[in-house]
Amino acid sequence: KGVDEKLRGVPLAAVVLASDGNHNTVGDPLSAALLMAAKRVPVYTLGLGDLTPPHDFEVVAAHAPKKVRRKSSVDMVATVRSHGYTGPYTVLLRHEDEVVSKAQVSPRSTSDIQRVTFPVFLDREGTYVYRVEIPAGPDEKIVNNNRRELQVEVEETRLPVLYVEGSPRTEFRFLRGALFEDTDFRIVSILRLGEERFLVQGADDPSLKDGYPKTKEKLFSYEAVIFGDIEASFFTKQQLAMTEEFVAKRGGGFLMLGGVNSFNRGGYHGTPIAGMLPVVLKDGATPYDKRQFRIQVSEGGVTHPIMHQTRDPLANVNIWNSVSPLMGHNPVKALKAGAIPLMESVLGREPVLAVQNYGIGRTAAFTTGGSWFWQMNRPAGDRLHQRFWKQLVRWLAMGSKPKLSVDVKTVYSKGEPTRISATVLGTSLEPVSDAQVRARVEDPFGHAEDIPLEWILSEDGVYQGSYVSREQGEHKLTVTARYADEKDTLEVPTSFLVGESYVEFSPGWQNASFLKALAGRTGGAYYTEDDVSRMAADIAEEVRRSAGSKPEFTEHDLWDMPILFLILFAALSVEWLLKRRSGLP
Repeated sequence: KGVDEKLRGVPLAAVVLASDGNHNTVGDPLSAALLMAAKRVPVYTLGLGDLTPPHDFEVVAAHAPKKVRRKSSVDMVATVRSHGYTGPYTVLLRHEDEVVSKAQVSPRSTSDIQRVTFPVFLDREGTYVYRVEIPAGPDEKIVNNNRRELQVEVEETRLPVLYVEGSPRTEFRFLRGALFEDTDFRIVSILRLGEERFLVQGADDPSLKDGYPKTKEKLFSYEAVIFGDIEASFFTKQQLAMTEEFVAKRGGGFLMLGGVNSFNRGGYHGTPIAGMLPVVLKDGATPYDKRQFRIQVSEGGVTHPIMHQTRDPLANVNIWNSVSPLMGHNPVKALKAGAIPLMESVLGREPVLAVQNYGIGRTAAFTTGGSWFWQMNRPAGDRLHQRFWKQLVRWLAMGSKPKLSVDVKTVYSKGEPTRISATVLGTSLEPVSDAQVRARVEDPFGHAEDIPLEWILSEDGVYQGSYVSREQGEHKLTVTARYADEKDTLEVPTSFLVGESYVEFSPGWQNASFLKALAGRTGGAYYTEDDVSRMAADIAEEVRRSAGSKPEFTEHDLWDMPILFLILFAALSVEWLLKRRSGLP
């Protein structure tokens, strides 16, 4: 396509492409080949590199959340590929020179691709660079593609949580205490004391003295909402619908706790809340089960970050198997499709804790109100109860949407265009398309560049711009947005890493089938390095064959052709005579 654009207007007989057939740039070569075919320009491909794939390991991709809160457990995911090896191999996750985690991968075939997940607990603020790495294998020639870097920013921001409770029960005191003691949370609680009487803790908002928020603006300022032992009739229909929208559209988290006035017993059947819970409710006549029961970790909870108490999965299960029995739970009809059970009763295997994604947010059902038993019956200093609640609420809130969000990859190659995308939302989290949005990029040497981000028109509230990295290392990125009718400015600082390019080492052998397909679409042919002489002869023959059918272009200077001026003068004279006869000027 580039040849066609640069030589536009010049008659081409053929194009020769020498390549290994591995496409790693923007655009579709096969679509470009159709353009050449339409112009009857054949493309002859010369395949370079080994036709037999060598023994090779490759880290194809590595991903992690770009930005997380302190004391969060995150999954770092790598896609790895092996070719020519049949035995198991090790994948390492390193931070600087320290091996943080490792995984053993067993190939399922001689050409195998798999995903590896590394759970990592991040407890300190800062920007961290990790590297996924596969040690070189026997007879492996290309080792530059055996590693990938990823970057994670750990923030220390307070997560706003709204907790509504119907009575001053023991579960309320212990749960609120678990979140309140941690500076990572800003817990606002509304405790009903009686008819139209509420105790509000953790906020000075006068509107909360009347109970649950009545506007989206107030509710959407939180990132997670907890309903305790409180009936559905306490809320208006508008408040229940607004809470569903808080999860589905704002990306907030929602948790319902067990109790005599929650789930089916609270009249939630048929409400928007029931629609987003991960469990199907029974009818309202099903009583609250007050019996004591033991719990066990479900299969889906063994490695789930909510249930994380220690790195060893087996030890983690043993810890949960040792917790004291709970008292009382709300029976449910079934789990919904897509829900993940994390905890269940030993007898009857009834769901005790289940979670799911809903819209762009997350929901959870904890069908008991007795988790405080865990704290009362654990040794002094044991943190299982507190850790469980903090991890559950953090997990719920991970999908919440800020007013200004920035989308940029964590790692780029030197010279690769950096696409910066920002989304601007209003007070009720509606897209805003008339804001002034700018990005400022500072390279490792302190050189800064300001980049205007423009609304992309095709999507409301989304602004984009690009930057080309010239230096390797960490680049600081600050995106600012100002609403058209306000002076206040939103600001999001972040960063991205620029490292060495890996594309030239992937996959490392010739893709002959692709080169044959490309040549075939244009009427050309594919050749190997041993066929260079034959290729030259074939092209020469094609040029001779098509020369007679190609148009010839001859240039003439109009100044040397008076006859053309006479024709033009005659045409103008006829036009003038016709206008005069018609009375036209």
